[in-house]
Amino acid sequence: MPARRSVIIGRGDAMREVIVHELTVAEVREWLVEYETGQLGTDAVHALVWEDFGLDDLARMSNTIVAELEAYTPTELEPLVIVCKEINPHFFRPRAAVAAVARALEAEAGRMISTKAVSPS
Repeated sequence: MPARRSVIIGRGDAMREVIVHELTVAEVREWLVEYETGQLGTDAVHALVWEDFGLDDLARMSNTIVAELEAYTPTELEPLVIVCKEINPHFFRPRAAVAAVARALEAEAGRMISTKAVSPS
């Protein structure tokens, strides 16, 4: 049975309980396939809140949706991030690897563009 843990996010009147669940190997594979084939349709702001994951990833591991998470600050979401990382390290390892490869490709493309010789007309 997948691990589950309750976590409180937010402050004051905006506090809310969120249940984090452990992703199965199949769910991690599905995420990788969706990511690699561009099926996620990820919003850039959602994806860039943290360096190696986004709001959509947190929603995937919990009983909430991205639209609900948007109402909280990154600081208010930190307890959710901690629990997601504790319960789903098998998700964050490949996620970090994919992000590292993407950054390396982007850097290489930038180097290629900056070193491209201008051909005379």
